[in-house]
Amino acid sequence: MGAFGAPDLAANPTVYTFVFSCSFLNALTLLFASFRLHRRVLNHARTKHAARRKRQAEAKQAKRERKSAARLEAEAARLAQAERASGGLPSLAGGVAGGPQKWGLARRAISSAASALGLEHEHDHGVALGTVAVRVLRAHGLVAADSGGMSDPYVVVQCTSGAKGKTSVN
Repeated sequence: MGAFGAPDLAANPTVYTFVFSCSFLNALTLLFASFRLHRRVLNHARTKHAARRKRQAEAKQAKRERKSAARLEAEAARLAQAERASGGLPSLAGGVAGGPQKWGLARRAISSAASALGLEHEHDHGVALGTVAVRVLRAHGLVAADSGGMSDPYVVVQCTSGAKGKTSVN
């Protein structure tokens, strides 16, 4: 009558144990296959989402850079127009390059930096040293200098004579 001659578990325990074990392993395989498929779908969705976010961030950065370049070009055009209007000399008053109050602030900052460094003033020297105007427009992507990541960035400007100045942290 074959291996399943009598449908009695006690008569053929090895065969029934083998059949139940194979059925259990088959069900377990299907369960894990379903789990792996689910994980693959999730990982694929995460990858697509990360790529989309990266493209959006790159597009935003490119837009910021275009706007910045346009602003710089517009400012350069305004300064060139003001220079042409004044006969080739840049104007220090009336809204061009910040007006007289900003130049006074720059002179005070340079003077305080020179006195802090113990440098001679140009009238003490007898020779005019010249004037340089530096305007810091923007800085981005700065690396934090401390371990907590809470440092306040600023710009330090130093000329060849050794004089230094720095901006505020705002």
